[in-house]
Amino acid sequence: MDTEAIQDDSFSMTPNDGPAQAPGLGIGRKLLIAVIILALTTYLAYSTFPSSVTGRPVNIGEMKTRPGPGSCPQNTYDTQKRLRFGRQGAVVYGWPSAGGMLYRSVEPLELEFLGIDRFSESQRSQDPAEEDAFCRQLYKIGARWYEHERELQDLMLGDRKWPPRLEFGWPANGGVWAVRKVKEPDLRKHPLDPPLVERKPWGKLYMALNMEERCRVIEELGGTFFPNPEECDYLTGKAFLEAASEIREE
Repeated sequence: MDTEAIQDDSFSMTPNDGPAQAPGLGIGRKLLIAVIILALTTYLAYSTFPSSVTGRPVNIGEMKTRPGPGSCPQNTYDTQKRLRFGRQGAVVYGWPSAGGMLYRSVEPLELEFLGIDRFSESQRSQDPAEEDAFCRQLYKIGARWYEHERELQDLMLGDRKWPPRLEFGWPANGGVWAVRKVKEPDLRKHPLDPPLVERKPWGKLYMALNMEERCRVIEELGGTFFPNPEECDYLTGKAFLEAASEIREE
């Protein structure tokens, strides 16, 4: 006979262990917990969606404190801004009289080219002719035209792809250097692996201290020199001041 089994049986029958538990007590606890959960679920559902629980239309007065579809504030856009700073640089806006807006993230040399204070945010000109003249300068450094600032939001949120960035250099002796910055594919299987294709050192553009240095960097990056800026394909949309749609197609 198994001694351990006898000891276990005798231990379970010891009077000091107290009375045996009623077999239905565990079921009762489960029922109580289920009732509590059901009550909480019903309360939360009613407080959030009263009509879904009661089947009656909700009184407008009951919904005053609940956010509805029309409670979200409408987006407002500042159409007076010129230079604005971000966490990693600055952007410049232009507002042509033909409509739409010009936008460009800029570096210090470009701000100098535009004649803008590099350390102070600024506002647009209220003179349409003066603003158009500024837009011509802004377009000469590669600004893009957008119909509305909502388009920029779509780009920043990833709903649309950014167009290639245009880089220009304007030498003192005339003409223009131009290059289109296209995103190069990264074929590496791991970020620490060496690149499988030689990538252009675009960062050199931000190291140029004057326009002549910038022109040399653009040439090094494979840019093209146009003795006559009118022949530059990247500048063919400059008639936006007469018809903004021409830049839209560019």
